[in-house]
Amino acid sequence: MEYAFFKKNNGNKNKPSIIQKISTFLGFLSCFLGILSLVIMNIGLLLQDSNYFIFFPQLFFVAGILFGLLGFFGEKRGRTISWWGIGLNVFSLFFSFVVKVLMFFL
Repeated sequence: MEYAFFKKNNGNKNKPSIIQKISTFLGFLSCFLGILSLVIMNIGLLLQDSNYFIFFPQLFFVAGILFGLLGFFGEKRGRTISWWGIGLNVFSLFFSFVVKVLMFFL
């Protein structure tokens, strides 16, 4: 007798592929890089270090955005995390650019 609330296991049908697992991991990595960049920016602002914004590597932001774009090929929750990672990294890149421009003029 089979109950309606039990799912029937059809083998590997629902198992995500290796590419989906890797892209989901890249989405999480993108979000982690975005959070890490916000933490580092806050430390630079709290210490009032003007050299921070000059030497902060822009490649860090670009890697987070790239990982976020690659994270869209993963599972649904990985896509959500990828959106967050891209948003955080774009904000950090924009904020860093604005601070550099203001430091140049002031």
